[in-house]
Amino acid sequence: MAREDALRTLNLRRGSRLSSKETLNHPELMEYLSGKDPFEETEQAYLISIERLGIDLVTESPSSGWKIMEPPKLRLKPGETICKVMTDVYHKRPIKQDLAYTGVHPTVFPVEYPFRDEEEVLNYNPSELMPEPVEELAERDEKQYQKMLGKLKGRAEPYGFYYTTLFMWPVMVFGWELFLTSAVSQEERFDKLLDRFFQLSIKRTQALARTSMNVVILHDDITFKDGPVLAPEWYERHIFPRYPDIFKPLLEAGKKVIFCSDGKLDVFLERLIELGIDGFMPETPATNLDKLLEIGKDKVIIGGIDTGILTRGSPNEVLTHTQEVLQKTLDLPGFFISSPGGLYGNIPLENLRSYFQARSEFGGPPVDW
Repeated sequence: MAREDALRTLNLRRGSRLSSKETLNHPELMEYLSGKDPFEETEQAYLISIERLGIDLVTESPSSGWKIMEPPKLRLKPGETICKVMTDVYHKRPIKQDLAYTGVHPTVFPVEYPFRDEEEVLNYNPSELMPEPVEELAERDEKQYQKMLGKLKGRAEPYGFYYTTLFMWPVMVFGWELFLTSAVSQEERFDKLLDRFFQLSIKRTQALARTSMNVVILHDDITFKDGPVLAPEWYERHIFPRYPDIFKPLLEAGKKVIFCSDGKLDVFLERLIELGIDGFMPETPATNLDKLLEIGKDKVIIGGIDTGILTRGSPNEVLTHTQEVLQKTLDLPGFFISSPGGLYGNIPLENLRSYFQARSEFGGPPVDW
C-alpha cells in the first residue's frame, strides 16, 4: 500500500514505488482525475486524485486558513484577491487580511499588524496564542491524525506540520519590518522576547511527541532566495542554540523530524544536520540540489522540483527537468519527489501531465489521464 511505501522511504528503505509529497490544491486537475467538483465534493475529489497521482505523504492543514479535505469557506476566481477583517492563530484581535486565489482553497496573509512600534513588540507576551496545556494539544493532534488515517485508508501517511518553529513566530505575529528592526536594534531585549516564543514551541513539540504520528515537518523560513535573512552569527546567538530543545521531544519519541524552509539554505545545511534533524524539505533551486543531495544522502529529502519551471516552462521543459531530478536521486532511499511550492491552480494542466508522465517512468503510477 502507498502508506507503507511512504513509511519505508521515511526510514531510508525505498518502497516499491516512487514516493511523493505534494500539497494538492489544483481544482482543474482534481476534477479531471476524480469526476467530482472539488469545491463541493472536496474530500472525494482529493482522495481519488492523490491515489491516481501517487502522492503518499500528506497533511490535513498545509496552511492555518484551510483544511485540505474540507470544502472551502470562500470560493475565489483565478486572479481574484479580497480583503477581510478577521482573526487568525497569530492574532487574537481581528486584523485586515488578504485572501488570494490559489486553487480550491485561497491563501491568506495579513496586510496590517496590531503593533505600532518596537516597544509594543518587545513587551508582548505571546502566551495568549497557545493557552492550552500540552495534554489538550496532544489529544487534539492525535484525534486529527487518526481522523486522517481513517479517511486515507492506506492511500498515504499523514504528517504533522508546525509552521512557526521559532524564527517564523515574530514574522507571523509582527510582520517582517517590526521583527527585523527590533531583532537588530535591540538584540538583547529581542532575545528575551524570542525566549517567550521558544516556550510555546517546546510545548508544541511536546504535544506532537505524545501522538502516534511517524513524521513531523518543522517549518522555519530562516533564509531568503539569496541566503540568510540576517547575519549567520545572529542565528548562532538566538536560533540554533534553541533548536535542540525544540527538536528533542520529537526525536526522543522516535519521530522523524524534517526541517522545511524557503530560500537558499545551503550555508545552514550541515549546521542543521549537527542539530539532529532527520531530513530536509527546502525550496529548490534556491537551495542547490546537488549540494543538498550530497550533504543529505543519508537523510530524508523532500523536493527537487523547481516550481517556476513547473508553472512557467513548456511541457517538454517540465518533462526534461523532472527526469533529470529523478535520475539524480535514483540511489537515494529517503527521497520524496515534490514541488515545494505546491500544486496550485495556476499551473497549466499540460505541464502537470508532463510532470506526472516523467514520474511514471521512475516508479510512479501510470499517467492514464
